[in-house]
Amino acid sequence: MGIREEKAPDGSCVIKIEGKFDINVQAEFRQAYEKYPRTGKFVVDLKDSDYLDSSALGMLLQLREYAENRKERVILRNCGKRVKDILSVAKLCPLFTME
Repeated sequence: MGIREEKAPDGSCVIKIEGKFDINVQAEFRQAYEKYPRTGKFVVDLKDSDYLDSSALGMLLQLREYAENRKERVILRNCGKRVKDILSVAKLCPLFTME
């Protein structure tokens, strides 16, 4: 459980969330993306997570800020219904590219 980070063939940062996406992974999440240039592409894969709390929403916004507030640079991938509902209620969907 936790965060797994890997470099995709195109050089982008892929951060896989496993289990709960909450305050307990905050430092690990930040460390994963700070290894990459701000001008790169960041993919957050939520396939193995169905739980986000308010701190996770804040972490996603911090990642977006790190990526120079460019929607096309932060991709949320494999969001299940529950995760999409949370993002929708928080009105964050328009701030990210959803795949």
